[in-house]
Amino acid sequence: MSAIKRFYFYAACFLALSACTNDESFLIDSTPESEFVNPMSFIGDIHNQGLDAISFNLVGMDSVNSFTSLFVEDKLAFKALPLYEINEVTIKTLSIAKKIGMEYSQSYLTRGESESQTADSLFQEIPYHCKPFIDEMIQIIDSNDMDSVRIAQKFSEINLAINESSYLSEEDKNGLWSCSAIAFSSYMYNLKSISTRAVTAEAVVKADLAGAVGGFLSWKFWGKTAAGLVFGPQGAVIAATKEIVKGAIVSSAVNVISGGYL
Repeated sequence: MSAIKRFYFYAACFLALSACTNDESFLIDSTPESEFVNPMSFIGDIHNQGLDAISFNLVGMDSVNSFTSLFVEDKLAFKALPLYEINEVTIKTLSIAKKIGMEYSQSYLTRGESESQTADSLFQEIPYHCKPFIDEMIQIIDSNDMDSVRIAQKFSEINLAINESSYLSEEDKNGLWSCSAIAFSSYMYNLKSISTRAVTAEAVVKADLAGAVGGFLSWKFWGKTAAGLVFGPQGAVIAATKEIVKGAIVSSAVNVISGGYL
């Protein structure tokens, strides 16, 4: 083999090896899972809009439940369901959420720490296959991390783990994704006050998550079967989502109102 032919032969081998190496690295670093996006992320935006609307309209304690219900139904009007089927569930959800908000506010005002008997009892009722994901969300809130990129990455990992779980039903996945979206949006919403950790900042974020969990459990315990049979699986998911976001908005709004910050 001449010198020129040897040169081209080795050059071709080098390029081929380089191409293989680059392809392998690309596949490792860019797996489909890394691009997973929480399909319920829009619920977090609705939650934040709801808190803004309550603040802008100076909604008081007596009308926060009715205001929130109308706000959420309006925002999700394109997913309308007959109200007579879910009114009973909504009443229970809002009652639980209001109690959580008041308890979190009082505990922060008196002792400067997070404590809510209603929230604690709810967390104990979370189905065992769902609880690890909620526990992870609570740990993130407790971290007091100011790095928004790192917080976003942690929630992305939770959302991906939910998606890949073989133990969760589609209804459970959507419920957990909605809770995750609310916890993340609330954390970002209150990020500036987290730097000083004012007593209301962490309380509001935890009240948001606890209220969302309250709505999720209200649906699973009291409304799941009826609406599932009437509307089918998708209808059940939509109704559950409404309960989750209503619970979160009321819980955090009541926390702020009862603490005298609105």
